[in-house]
Amino acid sequence: MNRTKILVASAIVANAFFLASAHADTGTVIEIPVLPTVIVTGPQSETLPSGIAATTDIVKIQGKGASLIAQRTTALTKLKARIASMKQLTDDQKGTYSAMIDTNMSGLTTLGSVLALETDVAKAKEQMKSILSEYRIFAVFIPKVSILAWLDVQKNHVANLNDSVFPKLQSKLDAWKSKGVDTTAYQADLDAAKAKLPAILSKISDLQTKANALQPSDYPTASKTAISELKAGIKDVSVQLSTLRKGLGWKAQKAQKMQKQDVQK
Repeated sequence: MNRTKILVASAIVANAFFLASAHADTGTVIEIPVLPTVIVTGPQSETLPSGIAATTDIVKIQGKGASLIAQRTTALTKLKARIASMKQLTDDQKGTYSAMIDTNMSGLTTLGSVLALETDVAKAKEQMKSILSEYRIFAVFIPKVSILAWLDVQKNHVANLNDSVFPKLQSKLDAWKSKGVDTTAYQADLDAAKAKLPAILSKISDLQTKANALQPSDYPTASKTAISELKAGIKDVSVQLSTLRKGLGWKAQKAQKMQKQDVQK
């Protein structure tokens, strides 16, 4: 009579938990992926360069304005590259953020062209002010896009758990149960994890709504408060997902009990 052993192994391998079986499908592993470390760009204060309010030198105003625009377009270019490199985002999501960035870059470029041709000092000063007031690239826009992108990463992570990882784990448990293995404790762990996903997804959705509502006109107080709350919300979601994952990192003693069970093929 051929006999084999069923083993549930939970270990951190390359930052991932694996559920492995030494049964007929030896070698098959189911990875419970780790959510990437979230890095959200924080807001920076944006004020007019010193001396601009009092100057009547239009060349100086134009030069400072060109410098402000160059700083912002450089930062936006880096942001665009960073978004493009995020493997956890879909192509459509990357396209959405790329379009948002392009819109701001185009607006700044147009504003720079207008400022460069301006001959009226008062108008030139207003145009310079609008580089800040209409865009708030460092204070609002870059943090906003960063937050939205990471919320999409978290949303995609939840979708992967719900649509791929958990069904595979369920299938594995069902197969073991059909062989006579007591999977009660493991099923309870998996059911608990499944039950947490809707609330986590709802929180992500609420945070996305709040982030999308951020506008340059919210600077300084409202935007700083909102960004701080959004960062805290993202951190909380990350903690919940990490806790959920650890809940599926079934304890060694449980695995040892399973290892002792001989199940007839």
